[in-house]
Amino acid sequence: MPLRKKPLATRYPDNPEVEEISPYNDAFADAMRGVHQLYPNNLDVLCIFVEALMGRTPWLTPPLYLFDGDASDARGGTSSG
Repeated sequence: MPLRKKPLATRYPDNPEVEEISPYNDAFADAMRGVHQLYPNNLDVLCIFVEALMGRTPWLTPPLYLFDGDASDARGGTSSG
C-alpha cells in the first residue's frame, strides 16, 4: 500500500507510560484521511476513518443512554418502568 505514513504506526505511542494520547489520535485521523483519499469507495476504510475522527473528540460522541431515557430505547426496545 503506497502510503506516506502507515496509519497503525501513528495510532498508539511506543511508550506505554504516555498519558496524553491526543497527538496520537490526531496523527491517526490524519493518516486515515490519506488512506481514504486513496480508496474513497472502500467502506472498510471509510468506517475506520470515521472511527479515527470520532476518537479525536470522544467527549462529543453521545452515549446510547442519551436517546430517550435508557439504552433499550436506542436499540428499539421499551423501558419497563
